[in-house]
Amino acid sequence: MHRDTRRASSNNALNRQFRVTESSEPLVARRRGSVDDAPQTEAPLTRSLCEYASEGDAASLKRALATNYPDERDGSGCPALALAVANGHSGAVDVLLAAGASVDLPKVPEGATPLFVACALGHFECVQTLVASGANVNAAKATTGASPLYVACQKGRVDIVGRLLQANADANQARDTGATPLYIACAQNQPLVVDRLLQAGARPALATHDLGATPLLIACEENHVDCVRRLLRAHEMGTAHVDLNQRSKAGATPLFVACQHGRPEVVRRLLLAGADAARAFEGVTPLEKARAKGHAACAELLEDPPRHPNAPAEPAARAGQRSAADEEVIRRRKGERG
Repeated sequence: MHRDTRRASSNNALNRQFRVTESSEPLVARRRGSVDDAPQTEAPLTRSLCEYASEGDAASLKRALATNYPDERDGSGCPALALAVANGHSGAVDVLLAAGASVDLPKVPEGATPLFVACALGHFECVQTLVASGANVNAAKATTGASPLYVACQKGRVDIVGRLLQANADANQARDTGATPLYIACAQNQPLVVDRLLQAGARPALATHDLGATPLLIACEENHVDCVRRLLRAHEMGTAHVDLNQRSKAGATPLFVACQHGRPEVVRRLLLAGADAARAFEGVTPLEKARAKGHAACAELLEDPPRHPNAPAEPAARAGQRSAADEEVIRRRKGERG
């Protein structure tokens, strides 16, 4: 028994001397210091703040901001925040804003703010961040006067349009040509955007400076039937005032333009809404223009106007809304048919 006790004691001593630690490193490595325990040195920054922002390298951007101004611009005059936004790097946007970057600092010389850039390129998450950080939702591009809302409508970004309107963007802010967000939405055939703008109080009567074209007129000319339908529905429901007979600077009405370009479905909807078929342009009525252009479908609609389901038995479109010349044309055609 004493011999066994001495043997166990000897084994315990050996174990204490050569005990394996929780780390599998050799004893000599632990004595000299592990490689993992050595202080780590970060790789030196070799690029500019704007390059890191453009690439979305948030980690390097944070390090660069320790010795760089957050509103640094690149060689083209674009600030770091706008570069991050342009490439949709929401993480880099967060880093720059947290470091004090100016949320409305524009690119020079065109004067596009980071929010304008985000709206133009459809980066919704960046839009959210910029708006929440207090960006001016009505800050227009210096060279064109276009607002962030205008360019979002032009691109058909219903989500961005909704967010801007929620932040009280001006639904009637026109660019330098007088074109409003509603005008460009109709011109680009964006009916869902038209709905949102009308709900926000967009005014259909506002026209462009050069031609005096309204949203309804451009929608009729381009045959954007869904946009026409939404404008006329708002008019019928009384949620927006739409002058069906508002003339351009030259004197053309939406109905005349629709007949000139051969848009029978637009003509039908305008007549149902009560557009005046007798309003001539340079002495020519819509019916005469339709016939002169060979747009038979439009001419037939004017000769025998469609009736609105709620119209009286003798609708106004049949009495007093056609010129004597139109009536003579209709009589001749009826005689030819007979």
